[in-house]
Amino acid sequence: MVNIRIAEFSDLEKIFKWRNIDMIVTLSSSQKTVTHREHSQWFKKAINNPNIKILIIENNGLPVGQIRFEKKNTDNVCDVSIYLIPGEQSKGIGSIAIIKGIAFIKKQWKKIESINANIRKENKKSKLFFERNFFVKTDHSDQQINYSFSISDNIDNLIKRNKEFYDFRVEVYGKSYKSLNWGSEESQENRFEVLSKIGNLTKARILDFGCGIGDLYEWFLKKDYKINYTGIDISTKMIENASKRFPKAKFIEKNIFNDPLDQKFDYILLSGVFTYTNQFFFQECIGNLYENCNKAIGFNLLSKWEGTQKVDKEEFIKSPENVLTFCKNLTTKIILRHDYHPRDFTVFLYK
Repeated sequence: MVNIRIAEFSDLEKIFKWRNIDMIVTLSSSQKTVTHREHSQWFKKAINNPNIKILIIENNGLPVGQIRFEKKNTDNVCDVSIYLIPGEQSKGIGSIAIIKGIAFIKKQWKKIESINANIRKENKKSKLFFERNFFVKTDHSDQQINYSFSISDNIDNLIKRNKEFYDFRVEVYGKSYKSLNWGSEESQENRFEVLSKIGNLTKARILDFGCGIGDLYEWFLKKDYKINYTGIDISTKMIENASKRFPKAKFIEKNIFNDPLDQKFDYILLSGVFTYTNQFFFQECIGNLYENCNKAIGFNLLSKWEGTQKVDKEEFIKSPENVLTFCKNLTTKIILRHDYHPRDFTVFLYK
């Protein structure tokens, strides 16, 4: 499992050794080694500087790299740099770490709107890394290329667009699979059937994340499941509709990115949540929810394995291999199903 933590004074020697590794020196902006005295002076100032955050990247409890965020001349923009020690690249660790790092810095520096990375032109690996993690090229000079990541574009605006999209659909279609933008009621219920196989749900505390108008809850009632159910959604209209349909059930309007979950559930189920999102949203969402489940989390995604279908360019479509690369850093207890629909797959992540 990949985690990040704030660097401590005891990390001074470790980071000193890392900074002088040939590969890391070659990829750095200065391309120079540092003396122990230079490093000690810098590190002591940096960990006490409110405008600098140094994070240690850990993989299964072992330190494998560093992320550094630094505010320069304004409170709404900061720079980021990241490296992994030799032998830890190409495992998906960096992508998970940068996602967690951005989420951390957003909470620490609430005014931050944009995160910049300045990369030397010849550093092809770093350029590819930031491009894969949704940093956009913004400027360049003879020596370097500048990339920028907009936090608001990747979370707040995305949630706003989805909220408006689904609020509108439920007003138009009401109690219909079309409110959730499913292709048919049959395909919707087929996904519910697969998600229900996650484990023994009898008397379990279940969170239906992205519950819409309560269709999964209705499916559970029809199948005579005895569960402790809670549904949450960002759509005001969806929650209003679901609450009217099932007044005895618990439905909550909630954005977990601004208002985190304050309780744990046995199972957390997500169906159709990620259709109009992106990689950053997906990883941040699954990472947060996995921490709030006692037994398992189950979700579905549109699949790249079926390439003959016409798709909406706005849809978030992933290959199962890429999703598993991310998921195995949360847990190795994983089940993947790709046998029920050509354009869809389901993943179960267990504690």
